[in-house]
Amino acid sequence: MMSRNTELAKIHLGKKQLGLDDDTYQVMLEDMFGVSSAAKLDYKQRYRLLRHMEERGAVFIAKQQTAPKPEKDFYAIPDNAPYMKQKRYILALWKKLGWKTSGVDIYMKEQFDVESFVWLKDQAVLQAIAKDLVKLCQDQGIEVE
Repeated sequence: MMSRNTELAKIHLGKKQLGLDDDTYQVMLEDMFGVSSAAKLDYKQRYRLLRHMEERGAVFIAKQQTAPKPEKDFYAIPDNAPYMKQKRYILALWKKLGWKTSGVDIYMKEQFDVESFVWLKDQAVLQAIAKDLVKLCQDQGIEVE
């Protein structure tokens, strides 16, 4: 079981990842638990809040772990990542174009100010990326399924 401070830190990380302003965050806490601060939650409520945030796209990585990074031209998308299938499809297109997966995070940082492709949770952006990659593949005569 995580310490209270660790859970609170994760909650605030989730708040940031989901782009919640203070007012929206406090309304969410009021609606779910009748409190205006996560500090007033018991451990079961903190757990429920963390799961709620994960369902909406927050990604929590244990301190001992690091975000998945390309390794030997392989990029792991966890099964619980938001839009996992879409992200894996984009990576497959990326590889078909002959591009190294080590460039995925660089591209995401430059284009969308996201440190890791795994953390990208805007489906419209993912669809646009996939559409662009399909077009590039077609322009180069690469078959796309």
